[in-house]
Amino acid sequence: MKLNRLLTRLTLSAGLASLSSNAMEIIAHRGASFDAPENTLAAMNLAWKQKADAVELDIHLTKDGRVIVIHDFDTKRVGAVTNKVVE
Repeated sequence: MKLNRLLTRLTLSAGLASLSSNAMEIIAHRGASFDAPENTLAAMNLAWKQKADAVELDIHLTKDGRVIVIHDFDTKRVGAVTNKVVE
């Protein structure tokens, strides 16, 4: 639960900070997901190399308390086996 509150605060803080600037910012959606597998370190690193100002990623918490980065609530679209993320 503490992790969820922390992530919410970080998200809100980043959003409020961006409101104070008039400059356009490039935010890489799930990293550079057009050129690398989404939500991976490769996609995040490539986004920085491509001069993105920020990256957006999807964070979930599994039932055993592990933090994972995946957009969907199951692995059907991105994996060979379909599992629910919370499991």
